[in-house]
Amino acid sequence: MNRFTLATGLSLLLTSTALPQSYSLQGRATSRTPQTCLEISRFLGSGEDWLVYPTVDLSFGTQFQLTDQQFRPSGHSTSLVNTSDLTTIFRFAPRLIIYSDLTLDQITPPAQGKNSWLQSEGVFSSTLFLQYSNQFVTLGTGQFTPNFGIANNLAPGIFGGDFVSDYSFSDQLGVFAALDFGKEQIGRHILNGSLFTVDRSALSNSLFTRQGRTTASSGGPGNSGSLDSFSIAYNGIDVPVCSLPILQYQLGFISQAAPQGSTARQQGYVAGLAATIPINRSAIATAANRYSAIQPLLEYAHFDQWSSVNGATADFFTVGLEYFRGDWDLNASTTLRKTTALPGQAAAHDLLAQATISYQLYGYQTGGGTGQISAGWSYSKDQGVDSNTFAIQLSLSWDIIARYQLRKGW
Repeated sequence: MNRFTLATGLSLLLTSTALPQSYSLQGRATSRTPQTCLEISRFLGSGEDWLVYPTVDLSFGTQFQLTDQQFRPSGHSTSLVNTSDLTTIFRFAPRLIIYSDLTLDQITPPAQGKNSWLQSEGVFSSTLFLQYSNQFVTLGTGQFTPNFGIANNLAPGIFGGDFVSDYSFSDQLGVFAALDFGKEQIGRHILNGSLFTVDRSALSNSLFTRQGRTTASSGGPGNSGSLDSFSIAYNGIDVPVCSLPILQYQLGFISQAAPQGSTARQQGYVAGLAATIPINRSAIATAANRYSAIQPLLEYAHFDQWSSVNGATADFFTVGLEYFRGDWDLNASTTLRKTTALPGQAAAHDLLAQATISYQLYGYQTGGGTGQISAGWSYSKDQGVDSNTFAIQLSLSWDIIARYQLRKGW
């Protein structure tokens, strides 16, 4: 009997759709908007005609990033990486979809000081879930990343997601549910949770460059083979402040089962806050492409039994500030990471600081897609290794098919 993969897609889209934004994918940013299950739920239901179903949507995004990294006191590496996504949405009924995302990305990063040119690239499934939603209740099952933290999506810039990706727990199998109390007057208020385990199915492998199928011996938090890990979060999105829907926040908790050979259950707590504050939003400024806004971000995450080691802890504190004006985006952020491997051991203090400038090449009015070019710098102190990194990034995306009807309705 074929094993159908189960999981949840509870990472929220927590930014205004009118503004350019970057989202981290395995430590690199991508201009692709991650349209996850809670975001999709806003558009399902509301009494649509069954005769227009089933339909399919297909979109493609690709990104090239040229990186030059200089290590202290010596060492240097240059790399070119392509990250691409093919996203498909099958709409079987007004409230029922299958969402999938196939990703091409670098599977094995090069060793420190080694150059890499489009090497070790492989294709894998990053998201696959079946979802029902009536705009109040969302239920689903598929392949997922649990909803934990907003900095995973909102930390700005090319390098803003490098450290916070430590607690973006992708490649899970499970089930999810959410209650959406959204109203225009108060914003969306979503209580959501999931049960999951680390994906050990064939989807944990990759094509072309093989990363190997995950097994029990692979270890890691949540790799128990049973649905005994869980997350729960409360999110506010577009919450009005002074009559403007600018505030977004999350309070979240995650508990991941101990893997084989360990008794330590990793537990994490997160609190994040972001606001998109318009500076010049008049109709004249918008028409003249001079709309401007700032977006501050704060997030703190704490973990006990970090990496499923008894007594180990980890703390992350992220601060970011982003300025938008027309097609331009200027941002800076920093993440402090403190980890203790064993009780009584001295803590390791790591630091990431980054700045990025981006320009929107074209928007959805041109060819049904977006384009963006970015240049960025970061300084990191990571496990005792100091480095300065410079990067240029080109991101392009297109809507290939939109609501194509597969047959003449049910």
